[in-house]
Amino acid sequence: MLRYTVTPLPEKHLYEVSLSLIAPAPSLELYIPAWTSGSYLIRDYAGRFRKPEAYCGTLVQKSVNRWQWNNLPIDDEITISWQVFAYSDGIHDAYIDNVRGFINPAALFFIPDTKKIETIRIAFADTKYTVYSSLNEIALGLFEAGDIQELLDAPFSLITPEANARLVECTSHGIPHRLLFTGVSSLNTERIRKDVVAILDSTFDFWGSAPFESYLFHIQMGSGLFGGLEHESSSVLQKDSLSLPAEFEDETPEDYDDFLRLLAHEYFHAWLVKHLRPEALLPYQLETPVYTPDLWVFEGLTSYYENLIPWRAKVIDDATFFKRMGERFRLVREREGFEHESLADASFNAWTHLYKPTADSAYSQSSYYGKGAILAFILDMAIRKKSNATRSLDDVLRYWFKEALANPQRRSLSTGGFPSLLDRALGLGLAPLAKTLSETLDITAWDIAWKKALEYARLETEDGKGDAAQRYLGLFTQVSNNRLLVRHTRTDGAAFKAGLFSGDEIVAIDGIRSTAKNISRQIEIARGRTVSCTLFTHNRLHTVEVIIPREAQKTIGNIRPLAESNPTERFKSTN
Repeated sequence: MLRYTVTPLPEKHLYEVSLSLIAPAPSLELYIPAWTSGSYLIRDYAGRFRKPEAYCGTLVQKSVNRWQWNNLPIDDEITISWQVFAYSDGIHDAYIDNVRGFINPAALFFIPDTKKIETIRIAFADTKYTVYSSLNEIALGLFEAGDIQELLDAPFSLITPEANARLVECTSHGIPHRLLFTGVSSLNTERIRKDVVAILDSTFDFWGSAPFESYLFHIQMGSGLFGGLEHESSSVLQKDSLSLPAEFEDETPEDYDDFLRLLAHEYFHAWLVKHLRPEALLPYQLETPVYTPDLWVFEGLTSYYENLIPWRAKVIDDATFFKRMGERFRLVREREGFEHESLADASFNAWTHLYKPTADSAYSQSSYYGKGAILAFILDMAIRKKSNATRSLDDVLRYWFKEALANPQRRSLSTGGFPSLLDRALGLGLAPLAKTLSETLDITAWDIAWKKALEYARLETEDGKGDAAQRYLGLFTQVSNNRLLVRHTRTDGAAFKAGLFSGDEIVAIDGIRSTAKNISRQIEIARGRTVSCTLFTHNRLHTVEVIIPREAQKTIGNIRPLAESNPTERFKSTN
């Protein structure tokens, strides 16, 4: 048995941790994970560890994240302690102050490199905090895990009465769920509970059963926060504190549906990623990158269903459903990288592409989330059309889940194995389409499949209605810290030809200050002439001449339902 004891030191933003176990041999290696499952970036957690101290034997550091513990008394209890700096608000990290704490276990624990571990217990020494985790709590502040993987996949939230926390409990199909909100001063818990239960029920109905006995949402609210990370029986969500309805609000905030889709996304992952998973990643080797071309299956399909599930649950309406799906597709297709990186390559290179974007990313890389969602839509429509609307992509995933329940070895998707799964599940001969669109850059094939999917779905691509900067200059902007920045410029646009590039800060046009509110108007009134654009490039102030064309360029628009059609029929469950 491994016994961890965790003591918060909030004033120093440290956790003090000790590990006790029976020495299995005269020498034992310990390691610190370098990344966490579900997020493919080397985070070097070891950089935050301090003062490892062994209370017997000798401790020798072998690398940045590995220590060898020598001269151990076999079959006697041995103990090691250390400290971890914890002041990151990331969902992948650890945090502690006098009010609250959070622990992603990969960021906190030394792991013994031994196969003799049967049970793990984690005790929290400071009773000031109430601790929440999806692990079994066998006594107050004492949790138990069956193995290292279960421990590493179960975050902890530490709460005091001052944390502005709300615990919302609900049940779906007899399974208890908890939603732990932190950082909220007022919450319409009844409205949120009703909407969340509808999503939980819809997801359960999709799959038919659940791979967990209970579930915990760690929901962290704060200014500008957004993100999510899935775990086996829990997930961590971050959202802006103004995006949820307050206690006495009848109307919901504008981006409340974004919260519901985020929740639906991470919850769907309990089945697709955590239960059904890529073979190449298992067993998890958390010290070094592990590569797979199949992340698009798990994130792309989930990104498609994050919108479908809330719509089927009737917590978002038809207009919001098509608007959000259209926005997702447009944002992916308008990047030139869509045509320069396949889904398989985007998945394989997630470690250095998606998680380490550069100013060149828009031109050379695609997102396996968004592009994968487009392929999910294409395959869904192709299946429905070929089966006369009796089957759908739903049936492929349900087939896989039922197959895995009968034979656990089927849980893991072999490398490049989704096309064969598609044919095994349905026998409709669509494997070549899935293989071509996921593994190659056959843009002609993509265009044909996209148009066929839209036609069957009774949808069309509307004319691009981007702002004037996009339509006349091929210029995409964003605001950061009240600065108007270039997000990217299309290589066939006037802004790119004038030298504007990602990261530039636009200051003025023809000597008049430019802001997010007025830049479109500045460009509209300057059509057909040359203007001077003042900008900072890497903190160097300079001016370039931009020729603004008289006519707008064609831009990619959102999708929308055809007139007098009812496309919702094309997205209903085939359960």
